[in-house]
Amino acid sequence: MAVLYYPPTQNQLQKTLDAALNSGVTASMTLNNVTSIQDKPGIVVVDRIDSNGAVKSASDREYMSYTGVSGSTLTGLTRGLAGSTDSDHAVGAIVEFVPDINVIQSMVTALASLVDADDISTLLVPSLTGDNTFSGDNTFSGTNDFEDDIDIATTKNITYAASDPNRTITLIPGALKPTTTAGCADSTTIEAGTNDIDYDVLDFDNTSDENAFVNFQMPDSWDAGVIQFRYVWTTASGGAGETVTFELSGRSFANDDAIDQANGTAVEVADTWIADGDVHISAWSGDVTLAGTPAAGEWVHLEIMRDVGEDDLGGDARLIGIQVRYKQAKYGD
Repeated sequence: MAVLYYPPTQNQLQKTLDAALNSGVTASMTLNNVTSIQDKPGIVVVDRIDSNGAVKSASDREYMSYTGVSGSTLTGLTRGLAGSTDSDHAVGAIVEFVPDINVIQSMVTALASLVDADDISTLLVPSLTGDNTFSGDNTFSGTNDFEDDIDIATTKNITYAASDPNRTITLIPGALKPTTTAGCADSTTIEAGTNDIDYDVLDFDNTSDENAFVNFQMPDSWDAGVIQFRYVWTTASGGAGETVTFELSGRSFANDDAIDQANGTAVEVADTWIADGDVHISAWSGDVTLAGTPAAGEWVHLEIMRDVGEDDLGGDARLIGIQVRYKQAKYGD
């Protein structure tokens, strides 16, 4: 891992060793004080000059890095950098905080990962190959190329706008069927005659509340929370300003649950007639809470009803399908 080395907060900073630093010691070095030294990684040179300011021989000086500050010590030493020798240093040895090739190289390395070395005005787009490990929260912006598999832990997810992503299930006549009690009409194939476009519908009349149902298994990635729905419909006999209202309710069933149980509270969505024979797509509903104790991977029963007491469409509402939206809590099922 590349490390950026931080300078002190004062130019030409010098300290002295308050305890001897022997060869091979890497835990820490003790200084007379740590004023103006940031508690971050940095570089020092020891014994470059003597107490009178005279330059000592190259064999005396030692460059070393540290990881931080603790009390009056610099901790986490790496000895003998930049071709210098890991040596003994006596009490009173001069410790200087000066730029060296390690400091410069750390900046170059960091910069080279962000810009083109031949044109530093060009920001590089990260391209990740081989094995790369990301922990915690990671944000990628712009275009990022991942040339190998992205391996995500079993319970983890890829979020969207800092939230678990939505996933959608589409249900059409055939999967949607009339309920035994107060059911809508059976699935019928309609042909739009001019261009022979066939599509299936469930007709809900305008004189009484009628229902359709669907049963299916929710994915194991479901967050077991609320769902939302919208519906696609058309009609052959609507009028300006008329509306249709459908509502959805349901229940989630665990292993060994009795099937004969009540649904949760229905949530309604109204939509306005545009033209006969046109596709109409409603808005998304509010949150629909399924009865039971929902859990990922459970079997669910949904019922959709035309609530004629809440709409005034003059003819049959022909349901083409519904979409159910849920939150994905983990990436894989």
